Amino acid sequence: MGYGLSILFMCISAAIAIVLPIAAALYLNKKYNTSWKATVVGVLIFIVFQLLTRFQLLGLWQKTNWYTYNSVVNPWSIYLIAGFTAGIFENVGRFIGFKFFLKDKLEWKNGIAYGIGHGGIEAVLLAGIPFINLIVTSLINGTTVYNFPGMYLLGGIERIFAMTLHVALSLVVLYGVKNKKNRYLLYAILLHGIVDSSIGFVKNTILLEAWVAVFAAAVLFFIIRKIKKSSSESILA
Repeated sequence: MGYGLSILFMCISAAIAIVLPIAAALYLNKKYNTSWKATVVGVLIFIVFQLLTRFQLLGLWQKTNWYTYNSVVNPWSIYLIAGFTAGIFENVGRFIGFKFFLKDKLEWKNGIAYGIGHGGIEAVLLAGIPFINLIVTSLINGTTVYNFPGMYLLGGIERIFAMTLHVALSLVVLYGVKNKKNRYLLYAILLHGIVDSSIGFVKNTILLEAWVAVFAAAVLFFIIRKIKKSSSESILA
């Protein structure tokens, strides 16, 4: 029973990570005529600024004596650096994307489309594909890593929260670009850094997911409220 339920939850999480962002992008484009360019730029910015840049630098950093020492003695410093470098690279990437590649497509709906692309490709690469590999391995071996099947479902649920945060942060950066208020880039970096750093500090998985969910919802709520107060343009129209 536990084995079968684990496989089912793996399949659900893989579907969430792969199908959900694709379905969301298709729905937004069909219903609100969002720009595919915005979605594709979101995908490419994540690949360039995370996979090809930040991840490579982190790999080199992890080979240093400083990292080895502080990962044991001062692990909090590792969490903060890892979290805030994510904030810097991803949100500077967002800024560049909106400022230079999407300067003719700065409608709010395209900010959402960008966030779906950015968060969606992260979900596919960091959760969807690993879950598929895990399903295949579990079927071959006839066993699973965790005894508690719910752990596999949490992975998919976490992707929903993460994509929500990516959309929210994309709107924060877009707000700054549209209104020429560069401090909003700093806000996005700080917000992103706080939530990513917390992954190391909050050890309970369920509490961590609850925290990310509340944080993502709060950021989305406040940026939408800010947009509605300062702009006559509909967010989705």
